[in-house]
Amino acid sequence: MMLNHVTFTGWDRHTNPHELAELCGDHEQEVIEIAVLYSDSRSQDDADRYPQLGTAVEILRIARASGQRAAVHLCGQAARAFLENPSESNAAPLIALANRVQVNVPEDFWVPGPEKYRPALTAARHGWGRPVIVQTRDAERWPDVSHLEHPVRGAGRMVPFLFDRSAGTGERSLLWPAPIPGRLVGYAGGIGPDNAAELCSWLAETAGARWWLDMETRIREPFPVQQSLQLGHDPPAPTFLSIAKCRQVMRAVDRWLRA
Repeated sequence: MMLNHVTFTGWDRHTNPHELAELCGDHEQEVIEIAVLYSDSRSQDDADRYPQLGTAVEILRIARASGQRAAVHLCGQAARAFLENPSESNAAPLIALANRVQVNVPEDFWVPGPEKYRPALTAARHGWGRPVIVQTRDAERWPDVSHLEHPVRGAGRMVPFLFDRSAGTGERSLLWPAPIPGRLVGYAGGIGPDNAAELCSWLAETAGARWWLDMETRIREPFPVQQSLQLGHDPPAPTFLSIAKCRQVMRAVDRWLRA
C-alpha cells in the first residue's frame, strides 16, 4: 500500500514563489506534484486558476528545481489540440517542464471501441514522451489500455487514469473505484485536508495498491474583501491556493507516503 504522491492543482498569479519553493523544499523529493491549468483562452486572460504562460513556467520551474514533480493540465481546446497534434501545442513551454500531462476533455471526445484511448497513448509516446493522464468517471471499473501495448509494452504507465467526477467544482464523490494492485491510479474530487487521510486509509486496505491524490478546490481559500480590493480585484477574486492547506494535507497523509 502506498500513496505515490499528492498533486496540488490550480497555482496562479496569486502564488508567492518563495512560499511555493519553501513548501516544495520542506518535503522529500517527488512526493508533491505541482500542477498548473492551461486553457488557450483563460490562461491568456490570466483568470484565477489559469496563469499566463510566463507565470505558469515560473511555477513549474520552482517545482522541478526543488526536486518535486511538475504537471500541466490542459483544458478544453488546448487538450483536444494536444491529442490531435501534440508537437504543435500552444502549451509547449509547460509540457517541456512537466513530468506528466493531463487532458481534460469531455467523455464524448473519446470514440467508443477498442481504440478509444489510442490518441492519449500516441501523444504520450510520440509527442513529448510524457505520460498522459486521462480522466474517468466510472466508479465501477478502471479503463484498460493494456491491449494497446503491441508491439511496445508500457501503455498502462504512459496512460494513467484519474477518477474524477467533480470537474473542478470540489464536489466529493460518494463512491470511489477500488485500486488495482500494482497499478498506479489517481483520485480527485472534493479531496482536502479534512478527508485525505480517510480516503488513504480506505485505499490502503488493498494490498499492493499504488495511488495519487489530486486536489484543487478544497485547498483554496477566499480572499478577505479588503485585501482583494487592494489587489485590484473587481469583483473580488473568489479564492487563492492556500499553501497552509497544502501543508495540512501533507501532514495528514504522511504515513501512507512512507508505507
